[in-house]
Amino acid sequence: MKKLFHKTAVWELLIIFVLSLTPLLWFRQGTMMLGHDNVFPIEPREFLAGRLTTWSPHGFGQNQSLIMGTIAIHLIDALPYLAGLSTIATQKVVYVFWFFMIGISMYTLVKTLGKSGLFAIVATMIYQFNFFILQGWWIGERTKFSAYIALPLVLSVFFLVYKKKLSVLAGSAANSLILFVFNAGGLYGIPLFGGFFISLGIFLILFTGIAAQTSVRESMRLVILAFGTLLGSMVLNAYYLLPAVSKLLMQYASGIESQGGVSGLIDWAQEISANSSFMNLFRLQGIAEWYDNPEHPYAKYFLTNPWLILASFVWPLLVLLAARRAKDKEQRIITTYFLLVYLVGMLFAAGTHPPLGFIYIFLVKTVPGFGIFRTPYFKFAPAMFLAVSFLAASAIDQLPKTIKKWGFLLFAAFILLYHFPFFTGEFFSWRKGFSTRLTVPTYVSDFGNWLSRGEHDDTRVLMLPPNNPDLRYSMYDWGYLSFQSIATLVSNHPVIINNDRINEEEKALVLTLYQAIADRNKELFLDLTSALRIGYLVIQHDAASDGKTDLVMDASVYKSILEKDLQLSPVRSFGRWTMYSTGVDPLPAIVLAPSVNRLNSLSDDVGKYYTFSNNPFFVRYDDIPSSLPIPETGQYIIADCLNCKAKDKPFIKIAERNILPSSPLYPFMLWNENRRLHMGDPKSLIYDYLGISLKRVGEIRELIKENKPIPSPALGRFISLMESIAETFTTLSKYEDKIDVGDDVQFYLESERNVLAELLGIYVISGDQVNALGQVTQAISSTLRAIEPYVFIPDQMTHRLYQIKLDHAGAPSFYINSADFLTLGKDEVTISLSVDQKTVAEKRLRVTQEPSWIEFGSQQLTAGTHYLMLTYPEPPNMISSFEVTATEFSTSSDVNCFTSSIVNFDYRKLYRVKVNYTNNFSSELFFNIWEFAGNTKRLKNVFRLPPSQVKGELVRFIKSYADTEGVQIGFCSRDLSEDLMEKNTSVVVNELIYPTVFLAAQMEQPFQTFPVQAKKINITSYEVSFTTTTENAMLVFFDRYDAGWQLTGFEKNHIRMNGYANGWLIEKPGSYNATLTFGPQENFVAGVRITGFGVLIAVALLLWERRRRHRYETQ
Repeated sequence: MKKLFHKTAVWELLIIFVLSLTPLLWFRQGTMMLGHDNVFPIEPREFLAGRLTTWSPHGFGQNQSLIMGTIAIHLIDALPYLAGLSTIATQKVVYVFWFFMIGISMYTLVKTLGKSGLFAIVATMIYQFNFFILQGWWIGERTKFSAYIALPLVLSVFFLVYKKKLSVLAGSAANSLILFVFNAGGLYGIPLFGGFFISLGIFLILFTGIAAQTSVRESMRLVILAFGTLLGSMVLNAYYLLPAVSKLLMQYASGIESQGGVSGLIDWAQEISANSSFMNLFRLQGIAEWYDNPEHPYAKYFLTNPWLILASFVWPLLVLLAARRAKDKEQRIITTYFLLVYLVGMLFAAGTHPPLGFIYIFLVKTVPGFGIFRTPYFKFAPAMFLAVSFLAASAIDQLPKTIKKWGFLLFAAFILLYHFPFFTGEFFSWRKGFSTRLTVPTYVSDFGNWLSRGEHDDTRVLMLPPNNPDLRYSMYDWGYLSFQSIATLVSNHPVIINNDRINEEEKALVLTLYQAIADRNKELFLDLTSALRIGYLVIQHDAASDGKTDLVMDASVYKSILEKDLQLSPVRSFGRWTMYSTGVDPLPAIVLAPSVNRLNSLSDDVGKYYTFSNNPFFVRYDDIPSSLPIPETGQYIIADCLNCKAKDKPFIKIAERNILPSSPLYPFMLWNENRRLHMGDPKSLIYDYLGISLKRVGEIRELIKENKPIPSPALGRFISLMESIAETFTTLSKYEDKIDVGDDVQFYLESERNVLAELLGIYVISGDQVNALGQVTQAISSTLRAIEPYVFIPDQMTHRLYQIKLDHAGAPSFYINSADFLTLGKDEVTISLSVDQKTVAEKRLRVTQEPSWIEFGSQQLTAGTHYLMLTYPEPPNMISSFEVTATEFSTSSDVNCFTSSIVNFDYRKLYRVKVNYTNNFSSELFFNIWEFAGNTKRLKNVFRLPPSQVKGELVRFIKSYADTEGVQIGFCSRDLSEDLMEKNTSVVVNELIYPTVFLAAQMEQPFQTFPVQAKKINITSYEVSFTTTTENAMLVFFDRYDAGWQLTGFEKNHIRMNGYANGWLIEKPGSYNATLTFGPQENFVAGVRITGFGVLIAVALLLWERRRRHRYETQ
């Protein structure tokens, strides 16, 4: 290591430093790197402070126990800022630091192996300048860089210990310090060490084997070093490991489940590995983004330019040259090691790609925890690039001495020229209009400063317009696009927007609030803003919209609603952002409720509770522990609608089958079908069986048409398939699943039976085929009879089926919302409600004159599950008369289009289009649906109505986007006439009604709260004092529910409140003084102490080693 201080080494380091200034070429005047997955803070000091606690106030509050390891990354981000630099200057320094450390790490390894300066510089350049790393610079992946840096540094220590230039104890200390600083962001960064694990694993196997030839003791030195590194790293990283211990295993299991289970992980890996063929990997390519994104800024050059394609073969050529047998034994061993790392790293980086992808799939399925490496290329490629860096330089090093120097210089120039995108700086624009190099408006920081000053009284701020509910990321017209809310990069104070940081319960409430604003529902708006503790609204006039949604996304619309309908006035402006006060006093952060309601509903229906009850405090039945006597003033149930799902019926088309039972390929096809069955999921399995049944019917049809006998095995397979559908159907545990699946099974099997029926009298007249066809149709009929009890026959336009569950017997009262029936458009309507097929009430109502909630009587019910049926008149036909219209399809003189428009169209509503037709006149009859948005007419759907002498039916549901102003439907065909339209077609368009049925098992008392004296010590600790005069009161804390929150003296009484918040049952009256703390913070503090002690010990060991070595050398 002393060589690092030689004069030549200084020049070498200076060259690496100059190369590390490359990021400065990327910055343009006033820009910084931000967006997508680049979470670089706009206010680094504030952001770092938010990472120093295990609880974050962002959104409704977030548990950060699993991301505390990012402190090392964000400390580096913040240090220049704390030294007085601006945010942009800070980012420049940080980027240069990471670039430089990537170089230093490889330089250290190569010099440790005793190589020359030119060798070290070239190897370093390859490690710094490659497309794997450039992909990381696009989004500033400091976690990736951290693991990438740690690999050669730790490997250097292993080589030093192997060469006995460093003791095992000192080596363990050095590695622990390296992995303390370069920890890849902590727990979630562990997968980024995939290449690290491969490289170290091969090192241990190879060099312990070599050392064992001398003595077992020598080989054990490396094994002990590995264990010492692991143990020391755990001690030095205790600050993030301790808070994560309680959640670690559960988080892995739930993380696997969130990705669709093991099969979901493999599917994702196949997407990533689609282009990571060995041919691409040999050429150091294979990044999925190159091939998937047509707007990729530089991939097109390397995929299409013949000279660059030719140049890419330099890398495998150099590896082959390096593999030549070296004269020196030590050099042969080292070369062998890097070749093994290269090949094994490539094997794993290829992921699921053939021909060896089955190895990765096997490991995911059988090795616990291997699923964390779900993007194989990005996890394992570092091993490959480490090896190539050394081997390519080694190949040049084998040139004759007379030309070796020039060889290194020319190759260094080649490295820089080949990786020219590093120097253009034009790789940040990743799709049209969006980039990760941005000029951030100053008003974003102004807003953050206002938040940090605390002028919002600790209430939350809701951002408008919302993100697209399906996509959930924030977008701005100045180029920012990310799941990371921009507000979290400027402040640690709570800002609400519907991104992926809120959970499902919070999402349901927030979307209900957004919809209440869009619907101009002031009462619900006030109730929800108070209950969610939202004190301010901010309209972002620079927000952009991606994709279509039924939620209003136009900032100008929200401005009009807030000022005209909700009568709110702007209180402050931040550039293009306008702030409004809600005008209500939100509930305190901590409050005592003497009584709470009990609510049984789906999470999506929780918003409806606020339209019925005046008490903002409720506990969902699913959240009530059996051991706690929850105080009750009201017990409510929102009935779960079983037939409210609007599903389009597909056209059943039996494809021609080329592989028939007589084909030699048929057994393989059957094997492949069985291999793909979802055996662990009955619902998915039934749909698998239905798909297979279409194939079997197709085969039977082909055999009949060709006048071939239906083999007995084929007949038996179909009958067995029908039996499997019926048998699997009985295993569905949920009644609602049986209703849903039963409807689909009936539709598919009846369609198959109709297809087979058309063969009778045409292809099948007599003989064995009649008998076989009879057995097939009988098998279909038997399956249909098995599911018949669960097939909902009444028209869903006039009947709604609901399910309720009662935990004890009672006589609940039934309520419906009169507003749900306004669309019927009649002065009086008759509505009836039955429970378990017994009518509770039938009422004739004037819905426009009724109160919001109409009582429908009560009914004595036993504990358990009950089914409700709500019956009402069919909504009116919303279609106007059809007229001849010019469309894009009627350009030909003999094509006529007859169209009509939906009357009083409203994008917020769902419409059912029911088309009955007899197409006995054209092979090209089409039914079309268009939408109008401003001056734009866009074609939404096109359906071909097949020719047939039998009457056909098409049912489709129209769900439109918020910008849709009208919908037009129509028929187009050659020679279509008014007479044919009148005789052969019939169209009915109805609005679908989704009535809410509310049950009150026990009515509530007037709402009240008791004051709580709450002193905030810090974000994870409060001192609270309160007095209650009633039994079973509830202390409510309006941050996200988390088991880590503890109220001293009431630890066992913790419960989820309002679907998302924390509550503690206070069983006895009295005055109390308690401390509310977030438990993982205590683990973090303890971990910091352990980490600090470990760092001191590790540094002391290194100093002791240095002193020992110095004395040894002087003696």
